[in-house]
Amino acid sequence: MKILLDECVPYRLKYHLDKFKCKSVKEMGWSSLLNGDLMKAAGDEGFEIFLTIDKNLQHQQNIKKYPLAIVVFDIPRSKIEFLKELIPQFITLSSEIKKGKLYILSKNKK
Repeated sequence: MKILLDECVPYRLKYHLDKFKCKSVKEMGWSSLLNGDLMKAAGDEGFEIFLTIDKNLQHQQNIKKYPLAIVVFDIPRSKIEFLKELIPQFITLSSEIKKGKLYILSKNKK
């Protein structure tokens, strides 16, 4: 499964998702792209998941029109410690993820 990490997600998360093919927005050279163009480019490049901590993305974009799933890690701060807590939940969910859907993961949700 190919995952694109949003710019707001610490790059080091990639090393905790070693069962997946992860690239960052910066690594792909897409730092200048706005969310809509970014998600389209990600889908065109074969990414299946766009992983972000931007809770407002769902209100800014029509998620259904993009050829990938959006996963939001709902955390209080963009620290790797908070992100790591959601990895087991993400791994469990990953086999059920569908393109064009939004998934919000938080410590409180099982």
